Amino acid sequence: MKKLFFVFAALTFLLVQCSKKTDSHLQVKPGNQTQQLEQNIPAGPDNQCNIDGDSKAALRAISFGAVPSSVFYNFTLATASNVSVFLRDCCIRDDVVEVYVDGCLVATVDSRPGEFGTHAGETHVVTLPAGDHTIEYRNTVSLPGGSGWYVEETFSAASTLMIDGCDTGVPNLDVTCGNSFSDLINTCAVGAVNHGGFVSCVAHMTNMWKKAGLITGAQKDAIMECAAESNIPE
Repeated sequence: MKKLFFVFAALTFLLVQCSKKTDSHLQVKPGNQTQQLEQNIPAGPDNQCNIDGDSKAALRAISFGAVPSSVFYNFTLATASNVSVFLRDCCIRDDVVEVYVDGCLVATVDSRPGEFGTHAGETHVVTLPAGDHTIEYRNTVSLPGGSGWYVEETFSAASTLMIDGCDTGVPNLDVTCGNSFSDLINTCAVGAVNHGGFVSCVAHMTNMWKKAGLITGAQKDAIMECAAESNIPE
């Protein structure tokens, strides 16, 4: 009897773990209707919870309904941080998932090419300011029925803006869809006829960032000091 009890308890634990598809931050949005992930998702060939091995232990299982379907993850940063977003298809490689951060498309992950079970997943990193943020996982291509993916969001200290080897100490934020501070500073470097033109362009850029609340006055001064000391253009 004791052996049967332990077998039953183990099976119950596995079923409970397999049913966990969300935390309090997650919701699913099929079409225009917002639903909680706890609601039933139509069964499909790629909607099976089969977490195996330590490699998936830290990952969160999410499920999509019929496409288009989205899962949202909301979080708050106390300080500017690098946010690493990892995702991989759960089982059958039949999906395309787009990743949006604060409404900006940062990655399109196509799990379909290749053999079954060979999709190792992808990691994409964005640098975000302190405050509230939202990641949207949007399933745009899938076989009929539900679809399962594994995702993980990890946080680390923000990378800093470098200008010609000079570390400004200012977080290298992603400020527009696909462009960081560094990317925008580089546009100044490419378009500058001389060093004065580069510094003037950086001054204009940092004025806009300060007005938008992306940097402080002290951070603007740090960026301008590195820009002035640079050898751009060479």
